[in-house]
Amino acid sequence: MTDLQRDLEEKIRAHPVIAIAIAVGAGALIALAKGSSRRDAPAAKRTASGLVIGGLGSIAMGMIRSAVLEHLSEAAKGWLDPERTESADQPTASFLEH
Repeated sequence: MTDLQRDLEEKIRAHPVIAIAIAVGAGALIALAKGSSRRDAPAAKRTASGLVIGGLGSIAMGMIRSAVLEHLSEAAKGWLDPERTESADQPTASFLEH
């Protein structure tokens, strides 16, 4: 794992809601850029830049998903095990207490 990947995962763990918002926004932009897909529309022309953008998007979404699921898993473990110590600075911990 590279330093860039570790740094990105740390930022996602620190701010999972923002990461999800960015992922949703990126998906919406990609969907808008692609346009509507109708059956009578001509087949899309595949380009190298489209493949690169799609690949990078796929990698980014996988990293975001992994980090968010890990964060939620840790929060759920802390919620289910009351003796487990949770740090006070995690927003998920205070959310699950209510």
